[in-house]
Amino acid sequence: MARANEKQMEELHGALCSYFLKLIGGQIPELVERTTTIRDEETGAEHSQKAWVETGFAVRPSAGDLAVMAKFLKDNAITGVVADGTELSDLEKKLAERHARRGKLPTAGDVKQALKEMGSDLLQ
Repeated sequence: MARANEKQMEELHGALCSYFLKLIGGQIPELVERTTTIRDEETGAEHSQKAWVETGFAVRPSAGDLAVMAKFLKDNAITGVVADGTELSDLEKKLAERHARRGKLPTAGDVKQALKEMGSDLLQ
């Protein structure tokens, strides 16, 4: 089997990035398959026709999609910095305060309690 060259890998990388951004941004329309019955005017015969139709909703990323995105970011050593004044930065500060008070790493319960105290809907 032939190996992909650098240009092909760059194109694939770019396509994945674009797709992931569109999926997260709600820009990929949900499609459903609809069957319509068509009647032939001359013979009176009916036949079914299938077509993909947009529902008006956006595709929501599944847990599998998010896992693939996380692996993609990890494999490409992509990290981020939380912007000040956001819900995520507030959560980060609350968790740091808890960590300092208890002297241990925050647990899932700590995160849940911190979100509850903030009145956050980050995980909703």
